[in-house]
Amino acid sequence: MKKSGTEYLGFTLIELLVVIAIIALLLAIVMPSLKAAREVSKRLFCMSSIRMLTTAWNSYATENDGKLAEAKTADVVEVSSNPPRYNWSFTAVNPRPTWTGIWRGSVDNKNALEGAIQLGTFYPYNETLKIYRCTNHETYARGSVQPEMAKRIRSYAIVDSMNGFYLKDNDGSVAGGVPFKKTPELTNTSKQIVFIDEGRETSEGWTIYPDRQQWWDLPPIQHGHGGIISCADNHAEYWKWQEEHTIEYVEYNYFQKGSAINAAQAALNNSDFNRLQMGIWGNRRGN
Repeated sequence: MKKSGTEYLGFTLIELLVVIAIIALLLAIVMPSLKAAREVSKRLFCMSSIRMLTTAWNSYATENDGKLAEAKTADVVEVSSNPPRYNWSFTAVNPRPTWTGIWRGSVDNKNALEGAIQLGTFYPYNETLKIYRCTNHETYARGSVQPEMAKRIRSYAIVDSMNGFYLKDNDGSVAGGVPFKKTPELTNTSKQIVFIDEGRETSEGWTIYPDRQQWWDLPPIQHGHGGIISCADNHAEYWKWQEEHTIEYVEYNYFQKGSAINAAQAALNNSDFNRLQMGIWGNRRGN
């Protein structure tokens, strides 16, 4: 800024460009740090939520003679519209109350989505609806080929090894993979996975083949190309995936990015897959 007598003149063009350049440089330095800090904050909230759900899982088992909660998700139906009320719709596959229900109707029916959770066997242990939804859920779902998932309010799933779906019922060639039914069967609770942040709401539990290198469900990548899990001893962990094939497989199947890669190709010699398979099935892998 130049001075003329007692009067101050405005910035010259060069001075203004220098100031703008300095501001742009500072923003370039600060913004990635702010973005990273925001993601860490979301990750910590997600880890807190998944721990609270695991606490409910353990409380249920304690009060039911060690029996693990049903990891599958039974359907719920509307029984009254005014006031809105919902109840279970049991089937031969899901004949009893599960840890949470699932509403298969309009995703715009928030009362039904909430009702499905409130009917679940875990809700009496923690009546906080927001712990069922990851903070990155909406962003993850809106980018996928299933944008309606963004309106759903549950992001977490129990893995099928914890009293969930027996894969052999669907594929007779599967070896091992027999789900745990009671807590005394769990011999390494600090390593045995219970919940996984799936990033969206799906039916049943989260599944991985026990006896071969082949994905069944897609691994979650919404937390900095990583996923959040909890173990039977109530602790939660963030696992950042190490293999390019893990990311490529999810991005192609969710977002239609990159080249096609099938479930077996993506899992072959994949340390991320092996880590999840071991954490979920342990000595019940059957391979």
